[in-house]
Amino acid sequence: MPAKKANLMIDEELIRRICDYASLKQSDRVLEIGAGTGNLSAELAKRAGTVYAVERDARSCSFLEKRFSEAKNVEIICADALKIGYPSFDKIVSNLPYEISRKVTERILSVRFGLAVLVFQKEYAEKLSAEPGNGNYRFISALAQFSADIEVLEIVPAKAFRPAPRVQSAVVRLRQKEVPEAGFVDFLHKVFNYRNKKLKKLFPSAEGLPDTRGSRLSPEELRKVYLDFCAEG
Repeated sequence: MPAKKANLMIDEELIRRICDYASLKQSDRVLEIGAGTGNLSAELAKRAGTVYAVERDARSCSFLEKRFSEAKNVEIICADALKIGYPSFDKIVSNLPYEISRKVTERILSVRFGLAVLVFQKEYAEKLSAEPGNGNYRFISALAQFSADIEVLEIVPAKAFRPAPRVQSAVVRLRQKEVPEAGFVDFLHKVFNYRNKKLKKLFPSAEGLPDTRGSRLSPEELRKVYLDFCAEG
């Protein structure tokens, strides 16, 4: 088994619950990002029609290819999940590497899917579901809440992984509502990069903007501001 710095999920009951949360069926095409040594992949393969297991570590890919050499419904993709084009899929089920959680979240929200069940660091999960005015309310909060219904399903103790991380984790389910256009994503980036500036200062050419900071507005309110004042065309 290849040596990895990643926190590998070893709790079999947790793995089964994660797959239960995804309501998998044989017609599903599942994307898994950060397959590691394939513990989650193996359970996904029992339940789904196709599993696309993405892993960027070459040694882990070699291990995965041997482990699933006889599995006809598992395709190992040895690549960086932030750089590749994804195959067509219905659901995402992943124990994500924590250091790329935000970038992966933004990336997957830019493509069409039905449902995602993802394991994040607990602190990051709290950011995803944070409300306006809360210190944890960030760009990714507004983007994720606009794009999907978010449920924090359970908190996962460190002992569920090897090696055990120093933080707790959380299982989060996203049910996609819509894919945001690039202009709205850019608008949110600007609002939260300058979260202490009022909208009138950020977009001086747009008349009639609310006299408030964008970081105090809900995703729906931000969407309305974008469409009414900032969207091109």
